[in-house]
Amino acid sequence: GASPSAGDLWACCQPVAFGLGFWYYGRGMKEFPDASTQLNAVGSIILVFAALIWSLLDSHALPSMSEISQHSWSVRTVLALAWTGLVSTALAGVVQARVAAVLSM
Repeated sequence: GASPSAGDLWACCQPVAFGLGFWYYGRGMKEFPDASTQLNAVGSIILVFAALIWSLLDSHALPSMSEISQHSWSVRTVLALAWTGLVSTALAGVVQARVAAVLSM
């Protein structure tokens, strides 16, 4: 078979990082049970910075506005991005925070 690669290392680190994040989230909810929105915002900001760092490391630059504007922005694409950002990320984070608050009581 193929020898291990950097991608394999990333694949092994992802569940560990996810578990640590979930654990820290639960600790935060236990300490600040009414701060689910704020903890969700902090988690989202951390993800934004992680994505920016990954982009910089992967391509050595962020995409320029001209590259972004050249993309075909169909209604379907915009709706898919909105769904991903608002529902599957933000709403899921809020629900996760509320559940963590209940479970940590």
